[in-house]
Amino acid sequence: MSVLESQGESFEETAITNLLLTTGHPLIRFVKFNQVEEGKWTGADWIWWWIDATTGEAFGAVIQAKRLKRKSSRWWIDFGYDDNRQRSNLFFVGDYFGVVPLYVLYLGTSDYRGGVYCREDSHQPGCELCRMSTLSAVPALLTVVGGSEFDQTDIAMSYHVSLEELVDPDVDPQEYWSPDFAGATDEFVRFLHEPQAGSRQIARKIVDQIRSARARMFTAATADVSTLPDDAVFPELPDDYGHWSTPYFPHALAGLRASAPEYVRNFLANGETPEGMSGRVGGMAVFIIPSEHEPTRAGSS
Repeated sequence: MSVLESQGESFEETAITNLLLTTGHPLIRFVKFNQVEEGKWTGADWIWWWIDATTGEAFGAVIQAKRLKRKSSRWWIDFGYDDNRQRSNLFFVGDYFGVVPLYVLYLGTSDYRGGVYCREDSHQPGCELCRMSTLSAVPALLTVVGGSEFDQTDIAMSYHVSLEELVDPDVDPQEYWSPDFAGATDEFVRFLHEPQAGSRQIARKIVDQIRSARARMFTAATADVSTLPDDAVFPELPDDYGHWSTPYFPHALAGLRASAPEYVRNFLANGETPEGMSGRVGGMAVFIIPSEHEPTRAGSS
Protein backbone atom coordinates (compact mmCIF):
# COMPACT_ATOMS: atom_id res chain seq x y z
CA MET A 1 0.00 0.00 0.00
CA SER A 2 2.88 2.37 0.74
CA VAL A 3 4.35 1.75 -2.72
CA LEU A 4 1.00 2.41 -4.37
CA GLU A 5 0.48 5.59 -2.37
CA SER A 6 3.98 6.85 -3.20
CA GLN A 7 3.13 6.51 -6.91
CA GLY A 8 -0.15 8.35 -6.51
CA GLU A 9 -2.15 5.17 -7.06
CA SER A 10 -5.02 3.84 -5.00
CA PHE A 11 -5.17 0.42 -3.41
CA GLU A 12 -7.96 -1.87 -4.64
CA GLU A 13 -9.76 -4.38 -2.44
CA THR A 14 -9.37 -7.32 -4.82
CA ALA A 15 -5.62 -6.92 -5.27
CA ILE A 16 -4.92 -6.50 -1.56
CA THR A 17 -7.10 -9.51 -0.66
CA ASN A 18 -5.19 -11.66 -3.15
CA LEU A 19 -1.90 -10.51 -1.64
CA LEU A 20 -3.13 -11.25 1.87
CA LEU A 21 -4.24 -14.79 1.03
CA THR A 22 -1.29 -15.82 -1.14
CA THR A 23 1.24 -14.59 1.42
CA GLY A 24 -0.31 -16.85 4.07
CA HIS A 25 0.12 -20.10 2.12
CA PRO A 26 0.26 -22.96 3.20
CA LEU A 27 -1.59 -22.10 6.42
CA ILE A 28 -4.17 -20.47 4.16
CA ARG A 29 -5.79 -22.40 1.33
CA PHE A 30 -8.30 -20.70 -0.94
CA VAL A 31 -10.30 -21.13 -4.11
CA LYS A 32 -12.03 -18.53 -6.29
CA PHE A 33 -15.37 -19.19 -7.91
CA ASN A 34 -16.52 -18.03 -11.31
CA GLN A 35 -17.26 -14.32 -11.23
CA VAL A 36 -20.84 -13.51 -12.13
CA GLU A 37 -21.94 -10.36 -13.83
CA GLU A 38 -21.70 -7.35 -11.54
CA GLY A 39 -25.36 -6.51 -11.93
CA LYS A 40 -26.37 -10.02 -10.84
CA TRP A 41 -23.97 -10.30 -7.90
CA THR A 42 -25.98 -11.51 -4.93
CA GLY A 43 -23.53 -12.33 -2.19
CA ALA A 44 -20.25 -11.55 -0.47
CA ASP A 45 -16.65 -11.40 -1.59
CA TRP A 46 -15.53 -14.44 0.41
CA ILE A 47 -16.43 -17.04 2.97
CA TRP A 48 -13.61 -17.58 5.46
CA TRP A 49 -13.19 -20.53 7.81
CA TRP A 50 -10.68 -20.77 10.65
CA ILE A 51 -9.99 -24.36 11.75
CA ASP A 52 -8.29 -25.19 15.04
CA ALA A 53 -5.76 -27.97 14.36
CA THR A 54 -5.82 -28.90 18.06
CA THR A 55 -9.56 -29.28 18.70
CA GLY A 56 -10.99 -29.46 15.18
CA GLU A 57 -13.43 -26.67 16.04
CA ALA A 58 -14.10 -24.13 13.30
CA PHE A 59 -15.36 -20.57 13.00
CA GLY A 60 -16.84 -19.14 9.81
CA ALA A 61 -17.61 -15.68 8.43
CA VAL A 62 -18.79 -14.20 5.15
CA ILE A 63 -16.52 -11.34 4.15
CA GLN A 64 -17.14 -8.12 2.29
CA ALA A 65 -14.04 -6.04 1.59
CA LYS A 66 -14.34 -2.27 2.03
CA ARG A 67 -11.92 0.60 1.52
CA LEU A 68 -11.58 3.80 3.53
CA LYS A 69 -11.99 6.79 1.20
CA ARG A 70 -12.30 10.54 1.26
CA LYS A 71 -15.67 12.06 0.42
CA SER A 72 -16.65 15.70 0.83
CA SER A 73 -13.44 16.25 2.85
CA ARG A 74 -14.49 13.52 5.31
CA TRP A 75 -13.50 9.90 5.79
CA TRP A 76 -16.06 7.48 4.44
CA ILE A 77 -16.70 3.77 3.90
CA ASP A 78 -19.62 3.04 1.58
CA PHE A 79 -21.44 0.50 3.74
CA GLY A 80 -24.70 1.56 2.08
CA TYR A 81 -23.46 0.77 -1.44
CA ASP A 82 -26.10 0.11 -4.13
CA ASP A 83 -28.97 1.51 -2.04
CA ASN A 84 -27.95 -0.82 0.79
CA ARG A 85 -28.52 -3.95 -1.32
CA GLN A 86 -24.92 -5.11 -0.90
CA ARG A 87 -25.14 -5.01 2.90
CA SER A 88 -28.57 -6.67 2.90
CA ASN A 89 -27.17 -9.42 0.70
CA LEU A 90 -24.21 -9.85 3.05
CA PHE A 91 -26.60 -10.52 5.95
CA PHE A 92 -28.66 -12.85 3.77
CA VAL A 93 -25.60 -14.89 2.77
CA GLY A 94 -24.45 -15.01 6.39
CA ASP A 95 -27.82 -16.53 7.36
CA TYR A 96 -27.69 -18.87 4.36
CA PHE A 97 -24.34 -20.37 5.39
CA GLY A 98 -24.92 -19.98 9.13
CA VAL A 99 -21.91 -17.70 9.74
CA VAL A 100 -21.30 -14.14 10.88
CA PRO A 101 -21.24 -11.30 8.29
CA LEU A 102 -17.93 -9.46 8.60
CA TYR A 103 -16.32 -6.49 6.87
CA VAL A 104 -12.60 -6.59 6.21
CA LEU A 105 -11.48 -2.97 6.01
CA TYR A 106 -8.55 -1.71 3.94
CA LEU A 107 -7.68 1.49 5.75
CA GLY A 108 -4.47 2.46 3.97
CA THR A 109 -1.17 3.23 5.63
CA SER A 110 -0.53 5.51 8.57
CA ASP A 111 0.54 8.20 6.12
CA TYR A 112 -2.74 7.83 4.24
CA ARG A 113 -4.84 8.27 7.40
CA GLY A 114 -2.52 10.56 9.31
CA GLY A 115 -3.50 8.98 12.63
CA VAL A 116 -7.24 9.21 12.02
CA TYR A 117 -9.16 6.49 13.91
CA CYS A 118 -6.11 5.48 15.94
CA ARG A 119 -7.31 3.70 19.08
CA GLU A 120 -4.24 4.57 21.14
CA ASP A 121 -4.83 7.04 23.95
CA SER A 122 -2.12 9.27 22.50
CA HIS A 123 -1.24 8.85 18.83
CA GLN A 124 2.48 9.16 18.05
CA PRO A 125 4.40 9.09 14.75
CA GLY A 126 5.29 5.55 13.74
CA CYS A 127 2.36 4.18 15.77
CA GLU A 128 2.44 0.36 15.70
CA LEU A 129 -1.32 0.05 16.20
CA CYS A 130 -1.93 2.30 13.17
CA ARG A 131 0.41 0.16 11.10
CA MET A 132 -1.41 -3.03 12.09
CA SER A 133 -4.81 -1.40 11.51
CA THR A 134 -4.09 -1.11 7.78
CA LEU A 135 -6.02 -4.40 7.54
CA SER A 136 -8.89 -4.48 10.02
CA ALA A 137 -12.20 -6.21 10.66
CA VAL A 138 -15.58 -5.17 12.04
CA PRO A 139 -18.85 -7.14 12.33
CA ALA A 140 -21.41 -5.94 9.79
CA LEU A 141 -23.94 -5.70 12.62
CA LEU A 142 -22.09 -2.65 13.94
CA THR A 143 -22.64 -0.75 10.68
CA VAL A 144 -26.44 -0.75 10.82
CA VAL A 145 -26.71 1.77 13.67
CA GLY A 146 -26.26 5.50 13.32
CA GLY A 147 -27.71 8.02 10.93
CA SER A 148 -25.69 9.14 7.92
CA GLU A 149 -23.06 7.14 6.04
CA PHE A 150 -20.44 9.21 7.84
CA ASP A 151 -21.95 8.30 11.21
CA GLN A 152 -21.86 4.62 10.28
CA THR A 153 -18.22 4.96 9.27
CA ASP A 154 -17.33 6.61 12.58
CA ILE A 155 -19.18 3.95 14.59
CA ALA A 156 -17.56 1.07 12.69
CA MET A 157 -14.13 2.63 13.07
CA SER A 158 -14.67 2.99 16.81
CA TYR A 159 -14.83 -0.80 17.15
CA HIS A 160 -12.56 -2.11 14.39
CA VAL A 161 -9.65 -4.39 15.28
CA SER A 162 -6.68 -5.21 13.10
CA LEU A 163 -6.46 -8.69 11.60
CA GLU A 164 -3.29 -9.16 13.64
CA GLU A 165 -5.18 -8.46 16.87
CA LEU A 166 -7.99 -10.73 15.72
CA VAL A 167 -5.75 -13.79 15.37
CA ASP A 168 -2.98 -13.08 17.91
CA PRO A 169 -3.47 -15.22 21.04
CA ASP A 170 -1.11 -12.95 22.99
CA VAL A 171 -3.51 -9.99 22.79
CA ASP A 172 -5.21 -10.00 26.19
CA PRO A 173 -9.02 -9.81 26.05
CA GLN A 174 -10.47 -6.72 27.63
CA GLU A 175 -13.37 -6.59 30.03
CA TYR A 176 -16.72 -5.88 28.42
CA TRP A 177 -20.13 -5.50 29.97
CA SER A 178 -22.12 -8.70 30.30
CA PRO A 179 -25.23 -8.96 32.43
CA ASP A 180 -26.05 -12.13 34.33
CA PHE A 181 -27.95 -13.83 31.53
CA ALA A 182 -30.55 -16.21 32.87
CA GLY A 183 -30.12 -19.66 31.40
CA ALA A 184 -26.55 -19.13 30.12
CA THR A 185 -24.42 -22.23 30.57
CA ASP A 186 -21.30 -22.16 32.71
CA GLU A 187 -19.22 -22.94 29.62
CA PHE A 188 -20.57 -19.91 27.80
CA VAL A 189 -19.95 -17.64 30.80
CA ARG A 190 -16.34 -18.87 30.89
CA PHE A 191 -16.09 -18.22 27.14
CA LEU A 192 -17.05 -14.57 27.74
CA HIS A 193 -14.72 -13.98 30.66
CA GLU A 194 -11.68 -16.24 30.27
CA PRO A 195 -8.92 -16.19 27.61
CA GLN A 196 -9.65 -18.45 24.63
CA ALA A 197 -7.52 -20.20 22.03
CA GLY A 198 -7.84 -21.26 18.40
CA SER A 199 -11.13 -20.75 16.61
CA ARG A 200 -12.85 -19.88 19.90
CA GLN A 201 -10.40 -17.03 20.39
CA ILE A 202 -11.26 -15.49 17.00
CA ALA A 203 -14.98 -15.89 17.65
CA ARG A 204 -14.51 -14.27 21.05
CA LYS A 205 -12.76 -11.25 19.49
CA ILE A 206 -15.74 -10.74 17.16
CA VAL A 207 -18.19 -11.09 20.06
CA ASP A 208 -16.16 -8.62 22.12
CA GLN A 209 -16.54 -5.95 19.44
CA ILE A 210 -20.30 -6.36 19.59
CA ARG A 211 -20.36 -6.51 23.40
CA SER A 212 -18.41 -3.27 23.55
CA ALA A 213 -21.11 -1.56 21.47
CA ARG A 214 -23.88 -3.24 23.49
CA ALA A 215 -22.46 -1.75 26.69
CA ARG A 216 -23.46 1.70 25.40
CA MET A 217 -27.10 0.75 24.84
CA PHE A 218 -29.56 1.53 27.60
CA THR A 219 -31.89 -1.43 27.22
CA ALA A 220 -32.35 -4.30 29.64
CA ALA A 221 -31.02 -7.71 28.70
CA THR A 222 -33.60 -10.37 27.91
CA ALA A 223 -33.71 -13.66 29.77
CA ASP A 224 -34.77 -15.85 26.84
CA VAL A 225 -32.55 -18.37 25.05
CA SER A 226 -32.07 -19.07 21.33
CA THR A 227 -31.43 -22.60 20.11
CA LEU A 228 -28.76 -23.20 17.46
CA PRO A 229 -28.05 -26.31 15.36
CA ASP A 230 -26.57 -29.31 17.15
CA ASP A 231 -23.11 -28.82 15.61
CA ALA A 232 -22.74 -25.38 17.20
CA VAL A 233 -20.19 -25.18 20.01
CA PHE A 234 -22.88 -23.38 22.04
CA PRO A 235 -26.28 -24.88 21.07
CA GLU A 236 -28.13 -22.48 23.40
CA LEU A 237 -27.31 -18.78 23.68
CA PRO A 238 -28.91 -15.72 25.31
CA ASP A 239 -31.04 -13.92 22.73
CA ASP A 240 -30.38 -10.40 23.96
CA TYR A 241 -31.07 -7.84 21.19
CA GLY A 242 -29.78 -4.50 22.44
CA HIS A 243 -30.82 -1.95 19.79
CA TRP A 244 -30.43 -4.41 16.92
CA SER A 245 -33.15 -6.34 15.12
CA THR A 246 -31.52 -9.71 15.76
CA PRO A 247 -30.08 -11.38 18.89
CA TYR A 248 -26.38 -10.68 18.66
CA PHE A 249 -24.92 -13.79 20.35
CA PRO A 250 -26.56 -16.31 17.96
CA HIS A 251 -25.79 -13.91 15.09
CA ALA A 252 -22.07 -13.81 15.91
CA LEU A 253 -21.58 -17.40 17.11
CA ALA A 254 -23.68 -19.48 14.71
CA GLY A 255 -20.46 -20.06 12.76
CA LEU A 256 -18.57 -21.48 15.76
CA ARG A 257 -18.88 -25.21 15.07
CA ALA A 258 -17.61 -28.38 16.69
CA SER A 259 -16.08 -29.22 13.31
CA ALA A 260 -15.83 -27.59 9.89
CA PRO A 261 -18.71 -28.21 7.45
CA GLU A 262 -18.37 -31.15 5.09
CA TYR A 263 -17.71 -28.92 2.06
CA VAL A 264 -14.72 -27.39 3.86
CA ARG A 265 -13.33 -30.77 4.90
CA ASN A 266 -13.68 -32.08 1.34
CA PHE A 267 -11.87 -29.04 -0.02
CA LEU A 268 -8.95 -29.57 2.35
CA ALA A 269 -8.80 -33.32 1.73
CA ASN A 270 -8.96 -33.45 -2.06
CA GLY A 271 -9.33 -29.90 -3.39
CA GLU A 272 -13.00 -30.48 -4.19
CA THR A 273 -14.68 -27.19 -5.11
CA PRO A 274 -17.87 -26.71 -3.08
CA GLU A 275 -21.12 -26.68 -5.01
CA GLY A 276 -23.79 -24.02 -4.62
CA MET A 277 -21.46 -21.16 -3.75
CA SER A 278 -20.87 -19.55 -7.14
CA GLY A 279 -23.06 -16.46 -7.33
CA ARG A 280 -23.33 -16.21 -3.55
CA VAL A 281 -19.68 -15.69 -2.65
CA GLY A 282 -16.63 -14.93 -4.76
CA GLY A 283 -14.37 -17.49 -3.13
CA MET A 284 -13.55 -19.52 -0.04
CA ALA A 285 -10.46 -19.28 2.16
CA VAL A 286 -9.55 -21.71 4.95
CA PHE A 287 -7.12 -20.66 7.67
CA ILE A 288 -5.47 -23.48 9.63
CA ILE A 289 -4.64 -22.49 13.21
CA PRO A 290 -1.57 -24.61 14.08
CA SER A 291 -1.51 -26.93 17.06
CA GLU A 292 0.20 -25.47 20.11
CA HIS A 293 3.23 -27.70 19.64
CA GLU A 294 3.68 -26.77 16.00
CA PRO A 295 6.12 -23.96 15.16
CA THR A 296 4.52 -20.94 13.51
CA ARG A 297 6.67 -19.21 10.92
CA ALA A 298 6.98 -15.43 11.07
CA GLY A 299 4.01 -13.54 9.70
CA SER A 300 1.63 -16.50 9.62
CA SER A 301 -0.26 -16.08 12.88
